[in-house]
Amino acid sequence: MYSVSAILPHGEGIGFSLAGARVMEAGSAAEAAEILETEMDDDKSGVILVDETYLEAIPERLKKKADESTVPLVVGIPVIRKWEYTHDRTEVIEHIIRRAVGYRIKIS
Repeated sequence: MYSVSAILPHGEGIGFSLAGARVMEAGSAAEAAEILETEMDDDKSGVILVDETYLEAIPERLKKKADESTVPLVVGIPVIRKWEYTHDRTEVIEHIIRRAVGYRIKIS
């Protein structure tokens, strides 16, 4: 059976590990390239998710190998490093309560 793994910056892989993916942390694009090459040679690798900034910075030889590979499938993913609120916090809390309870409760 094939595995799903993710190559991500330090501290960014908690959600992937909770979903069952094997997370390997890299501190730089060079380190990510080394990990990617090792993972691509592993017979158990089915899907390898890579932070897209790392994937853009890997050597051309490895990029070509990743592009042509079908098993494992190498997929670049965006890693969101900062979340920003687009609504007032009170509105967000009211929306969550409304979805959970089924009624709108005004917070003042």
